[in-house]
Amino acid sequence: MEIILEIPAECIANMLCSAIESGDPVTTASRGGWCAGIFYRTKGHTPPNGHWYVDHPGFYEQKDFQMQIDEVCDETVYDPALPDSVNVEAGGLKVHIVRRADLLRGLRVMALKFSEHFASVLNDETDAATADIFLQCVVFGEEKYA
Repeated sequence: MEIILEIPAECIANMLCSAIESGDPVTTASRGGWCAGIFYRTKGHTPPNGHWYVDHPGFYEQKDFQMQIDEVCDETVYDPALPDSVNVEAGGLKVHIVRRADLLRGLRVMALKFSEHFASVLNDETDAATADIFLQCVVFGEEKYA
């Protein structure tokens, strides 16, 4: 059975604010976590005043929305079939470009694999742990870092 839900862009903005501002040690690279930064990268669009306000829901509603999430790799990523620019040494940064479709996929993964966190999203009661799971579902399609 398929159920269709609408998650307000305000909720996405709230989770990204939590991920950036919480200082959660699983998420925040400066505290030993996996995420070294989240940046606005929508091509052809300049944020107002040149600054991306992560809490602005309008950004997430854009069909061509893009952001960059930098991952601090906990192990060496090497695939001889990939260009050297894609291979990353342990401790190095791997850049992930995230689009609107990735946000939607992340929510689907949360609903299926992390129902307690998804319930928090539906109830608009997100916290740092929910924000981290959301980001990992968006970037990796799973919980890679616990």
